Amino acid sequence: MTCGIYKITNTANGKIYIGSSKNIESRWSCHLSDLRRNDHHSKHLQRAADKYDISVFKLEVLQETKEDELIKVEQEYLDKLRPYDKNIGYNISDRAERISGEALKKCFTPEIREKISNSVKNSKAFKESHNSKEYRAKISERAKRQWLDPETRAKMMNSLNSEESRAKKSTAAKKISLDPEFKRKHREGIEKSFTPERKADLSRYPKEYFSDPENRHKQCLNSPYRKQIMCNETGVVYDSIAQAAKDVGVSPKSVRLATRPGRTCKNLTFKYLR
Repeated sequence: MTCGIYKITNTANGKIYIGSSKNIESRWSCHLSDLRRNDHHSKHLQRAADKYDISVFKLEVLQETKEDELIKVEQEYLDKLRPYDKNIGYNISDRAERISGEALKKCFTPEIREKISNSVKNSKAFKESHNSKEYRAKISERAKRQWLDPETRAKMMNSLNSEESRAKKSTAAKKISLDPEFKRKHREGIEKSFTPERKADLSRYPKEYFSDPENRHKQCLNSPYRKQIMCNETGVVYDSIAQAAKDVGVSPKSVRLATRPGRTCKNLTFKYLR
């Protein structure tokens, strides 16, 4: 690993490029990779590679130096050899200053990144492309292919069930539960489900009755908000989405989505009966 100043020479016409790096060998590999991908930051060097092929470029270490002196020494070579002159070389600037990764992180604060993201998401082009039927069909097809691959499916399930994922879900749930608006809506939902008739019906059972999971399941089946669901293709009626999902061999969410127009689940569609 060589730290210092390097020169790239085009052996076909003698033009040069001056640069500095704390790892010249690695930087040389990056130059070649960028040129092959037609993605080099110096358009002059890229055009030369397109015209002559990258095999004409030769690397030469001009001077080894300490990392904290790279910019200073590189500037001396730029001033001396003038590779920024289009008749002499391929450098796009006569200055050796560069923005480090840490400096870029400081420039792109979370607030600025969020602002840029919102600007892109709210743009007309983004909305038109991401709301189009073609885009949605493409994403859907890719997701289906990924899910059908046993290895990919196993990775996804392991990720969802990992300790880190569980911790994130737990933190999010706790944060939501502390929201006053969420508490109000949750309380109203519970009160709405327990009608006077249902309260009277439940009061007939002792508290010990609900300690049995089977008894709790029976009460869930009698919930006024429980909907039966039917498969349009087979005509089979299920007491719940969970029961249909178990029978078909998919997730409850897949069955729920298959009740919407144009959506299918293993080529099956469903509809609510009540």
